[in-house]
Amino acid sequence: MAPGSAGAETEPEDVILRRAIDNNLSFQRVIQRAKEDALISGDKASCEELGRIIEVDQEAVAFEMGKLEGLAILQTNEIGDDASAVYVGSIIKRVEKTKTKIEKQIVRLKQKGKSAGCYRADSKPSSAFKTSTDFKTSTDFKGDDLKSRYSY
Repeated sequence: MAPGSAGAETEPEDVILRRAIDNNLSFQRVIQRAKEDALISGDKASCEELGRIIEVDQEAVAFEMGKLEGLAILQTNEIGDDASAVYVGSIIKRVEKTKTKIEKQIVRLKQKGKSAGCYRADSKPSSAFKTSTDFKTSTDFKGDDLKSRYSY
C-alpha cells in the first residue's frame, strides 16, 4: 500500500486513546483495525476512554450489520449467475468475521472497564457501561431497527 493509505501502518494505542479524549474516533478506523487484527488492548485506557471506544465500536457493529443486510438483499434478489453469488458470499463471510471481532472486542473492553471500577452499582455508568443485557448483539437487531438508525 502507498504511504498514508488505510492499513499502511497500525496506529499506536496511545494515539487512539488521545483521539478518544478528543472525541475524534471513527467507526471506519475500527473496522479497518479489526480487518488487520489490530484492535486495541485497552490496558492503558481510562474509564472515559473505554466508554468512548466502546460507543464507536458499537457504531462499527451497526454499520457492518447494515452491510450484511444489504448484501443479503443483493444475494437474494439481484444475482443471476453462480460466480457473482460466490463472490457476494465471500464478501458476506469477511464482513461477518470483522463484525464478530468487533463484538468480541466490545465485550472484552466492557469487562475490562467493569474490572477497573468504571461501572459501580452506586454510580451512574456511562452509556457504554450499561449492563451486558443492554448491549445489542447482531442477533438482537431487526432490519427495521437498522433502517431507522442509519441511512445508507
